[in-house]
Amino acid sequence: MPYTQPRIPQILVPRDGPDRKVLVALEVFDPLSQTLVSRGLKVVAKGLGLPLVSWSGRFVWTDPSGVWPSEITLEPIGLPFENEVVQPSKPPANAKPEDLLVRVVLRPTAAADFSDVTAIRGQLAQSAAPGALPVVGAQAQLAWFDTVTNAWVPSPELNGVSDSDGEFAAFLRLQPAMEQEADLNGRLLKIRVQFTRGSATRATPDNYAFLADPTSAGRVIEGQLLGRDLQLAWADLQPI
Repeated sequence: MPYTQPRIPQILVPRDGPDRKVLVALEVFDPLSQTLVSRGLKVVAKGLGLPLVSWSGRFVWTDPSGVWPSEITLEPIGLPFENEVVQPSKPPANAKPEDLLVRVVLRPTAAADFSDVTAIRGQLAQSAAPGALPVVGAQAQLAWFDTVTNAWVPSPELNGVSDSDGEFAAFLRLQPAMEQEADLNGRLLKIRVQFTRGSATRATPDNYAFLADPTSAGRVIEGQLLGRDLQLAWADLQPI
């Protein structure tokens, strides 16, 4: 079910862009809807008070005598995104307005609405044995196959990590570079799911049956959420 952002009272600043009175501005980007998010977030800049919100949806701290925050934390309230902690780089003394802007791209959880992107949900366990422990904290990622270089291309999209139940979600927007060509058979895109734990990365086999049709092994419908949740085992994935 699509999520709607809770309505939380906010203070709006009349002007949009950073100026001489702005200490730091923050924009929070939803990679699924491709829009800025300003509602349903608890935002804290270390050592600073509550931010204002510009008409464009950016968080703004306007204390010109304040100290540049060493850390900014974001906690989604009722939204399907991971918590975020960033350490923004301190701008130079002669900072331009763009130097005062910090950008955070949210990482969707498995509860997010993946209606318009290529996406997969599922659960990752240590093994396929009944009662196997879930894998917690694994970074999930989709990769698509490039027919020009005959190599896998990991999606640059940021995804959340597997939760306490091993549940995960990963998505991609297919945007090949000029010298790349995605392996598409009609709308069937050749992909694999990759997981990283520490220094180890493993992936689904190239012929993994995402779809029921045996002739479509290793492929999903491009631009859609897979119609079933995967049940994967770390022990059965291939080291890459």
